[in-house]
Amino acid sequence: MYDAFISYSRLNLPTVQGLKRQCDERRLHVFLDIGSLRAGEDWPPQLGSSVRDSRMMVLCWSAEAQASEWVSAEIKYCHLAKKPVLPWLLDGTPLPPLLQKTHGIQGTDPSLVVNVVADKRKRHYRRRAASVVVVAVVLALAL
Repeated sequence: MYDAFISYSRLNLPTVQGLKRQCDERRLHVFLDIGSLRAGEDWPPQLGSSVRDSRMMVLCWSAEAQASEWVSAEIKYCHLAKKPVLPWLLDGTPLPPLLQKTHGIQGTDPSLVVNVVADKRKRHYRRRAASVVVVAVVLALAL
């Protein structure tokens, strides 16, 4: 399970690599096509399964991302998979209609984005721990 799937335009790679580096420092497991795709396999299906296997998408949004057919396809797939999208607004480019009402993080500093991804992971594990406790109590009472 990935904490986040990172969608971006290759033209924004230097900025995105800063995000990846900070995620790695916080031990967050993120999907970034460079380094995450398996060699020798078709990559479009890998992208789809990686979106499904992620808690959320970090959309690195810019004029370059807006022009990318792959970014557009990833947004649509994420929407179909009912995954939350966190827009990271790298410039003043308006979000696509599908995300117009989604609040984003502005600027090129990745630390705010990393904090949101880390918080989402923390909430996931808290819910999971609470479920385990409930199951343990039910089992204990049943015995």
